[in-house]
Amino acid sequence: MADTRISDLPEATTLDGTELALLSQGAADRKATLQSLRDFDWVKPADWPAMPTTAANTVHLLAAVFDHTSNFAALRVTISSGTYSVDWGDGTSDSGITSATDATHTYAYADGDLPSATARGYKVAVVTITTSGGNITALDITRVPSGTTAHTPPWLEAQINAASCTSFVFTNTSGLSIATLIEHINFVATGTITTHANMFREMARLQKLQYPGTFFTSTTSLNNTFRGCRSLRRIDLSSLGTALTNLTGAFENCVRLKTLTFPASSLGSAFTTMTGAFGGCASLETVHFPSGGLSHVTAFGSVFNGCTSLHNVTFPSGSLGAVTTLSFAFGSCVSLTEIVFPAGSLTAVTTIANAFNGCASLQAITFAAGSLGSVSNTGSAFASCPALSRIVNCLIPVSFNVASCRLSAAALDEIYTALPSASATITVTSNHGTSGDNPTIATAKGWTVTGS
Repeated sequence: MADTRISDLPEATTLDGTELALLSQGAADRKATLQSLRDFDWVKPADWPAMPTTAANTVHLLAAVFDHTSNFAALRVTISSGTYSVDWGDGTSDSGITSATDATHTYAYADGDLPSATARGYKVAVVTITTSGGNITALDITRVPSGTTAHTPPWLEAQINAASCTSFVFTNTSGLSIATLIEHINFVATGTITTHANMFREMARLQKLQYPGTFFTSTTSLNNTFRGCRSLRRIDLSSLGTALTNLTGAFENCVRLKTLTFPASSLGSAFTTMTGAFGGCASLETVHFPSGGLSHVTAFGSVFNGCTSLHNVTFPSGSLGAVTTLSFAFGSCVSLTEIVFPAGSLTAVTTIANAFNGCASLQAITFAAGSLGSVSNTGSAFASCPALSRIVNCLIPVSFNVASCRLSAAALDEIYTALPSASATITVTSNHGTSGDNPTIATAKGWTVTGS
């Protein structure tokens, strides 16, 4: 089977003046144009200074200087040899800075060397970092004032040309110093990066990323990499290789992200963990996984929890066979209408607690034949699923509850027929089919049927 697709359906939109002007176009052209309007690229403010021409082992940053007295800026550069210098863009500079030590500066809003204030109210300084000849190997722009623990760095934009740099810190690991003002980062050149864990975490204004084609080739972890990037609309994973092991929280709360594609041959045998990978991605409609890309995943809990724009989910054969947890995997996916699990999937799963809880539009779930035999925890798996009208291959071996769904008599009998022999209870209260179902199908196997 081809790539996994979480398919998007046509969406209704309120037309504004710009869109009304497009009604004379053909349907296909109009749809494409409207999509481009919704997904426009980041546009640099016209009154921000242009980035200087880049050179090897050079970093340029734009710093916002506000009309107050706390315009502190700090960074740390690690180099292979020699020292580094910082031109702060306000007529002052520091040179001869030892590798892996902080460079600090405090801007004055009234400084005449700074340009006029932008339309946003702050002034912008162009910061230039260079070396005495050594290679930049690590860059940290989240340094904090002495004696403090929390700080919001002033950086608005970054341009990085550091072909030997393998470590970039834009988010302090304690979460107390985050470059939350940055809107654009251009990695002109980097070294080989093996982990991107937490790299852009909670950078809420980040809208555009540019990086070389090898940026993700050797990546082993995307743990929380884009978590909280609430303004990011596109993420290019085309360079992702086969070394990835961890996708935990990678895109969590990327609320503007609508589609994501994993390239062919990525997500190989090393890839095992994707807990909460897309949790809270309220605009996400489409995800493309490579064929067989989920065959070794064991942790699948909360993967799509809170993805309120998802409509249908389909997985290719060979995937999800190693999954052990499905808890909250599709929780609160209020637009989800159907889920089909592939042959061979969910044979190792032990918990489906809250897996479909809150899926208000979910109508049908098709489990694989022979799956669910290891399930021991079903708590609230089908809670708040008022539209659920069919569960295929429901071989759950322990007590579970499908109360207040929309199961007909035939649908209930289908569930009873699929149940394995067990001393357990199925609760079917408040389904309209309970007036005509045949619970003896289940009781003959040792089950107690409650609510029929």
